[in-house]
Amino acid sequence: MKNLMDVSGLTPQLALRSAAPASLEDLRRIHPDSYLERFKAISDNGGGMLGKEAPLGPGSYEIACLSAGLACAAVEAVLKGELDNAYSLSRPPGHHCLPDQSMGFCFLANIPIAVERAKAQLGLGKVAIIDWDVHHGNGTQHIYLQRDDVLTISLHQDGCFPPGYAGEDDRGVGAGEGYNINIPLLAGRG
Repeated sequence: MKNLMDVSGLTPQLALRSAAPASLEDLRRIHPDSYLERFKAISDNGGGMLGKEAPLGPGSYEIACLSAGLACAAVEAVLKGELDNAYSLSRPPGHHCLPDQSMGFCFLANIPIAVERAKAQLGLGKVAIIDWDVHHGNGTQHIYLQRDDVLTISLHQDGCFPPGYAGEDDRGVGAGEGYNINIPLLAGRG
């Protein structure tokens, strides 16, 4: 990605930053210890499969913590007024990850981790998460489906991933009713 940004001429216009890894406290706001321990053990022992379409190698745990930490730092920089806006360009992504299950190359729920850290440490109130990707943000949706303090909006290709899922009727559950919006788009239309 860095090479693409350099070639495009965008790099000089950006405030490139690095970040510390997300802390165990940050991760535990979303993920149970049993999941984190299993993830770290597989990573420390040379890698393997952590979930559906979620292969990992040695060091994947630490890299995923850096990715989640970058999302946290981006949110904090905006909330503290250091930046007007931010984009966390990092891998692995996180929007397919459930609290106790990885999938789709997502090992940690980066955006929910960043949101919950900002709520806990900076007093952040209501939040809107807009997930614009060819794949549905099923992990993020699952985490916030029953909550009314976080609005989740997913714009995604109809039926792409998870396979066959569109989600236009999934509007939230209980207190979260109306706080989950799915906008499935036809292939090539988004």
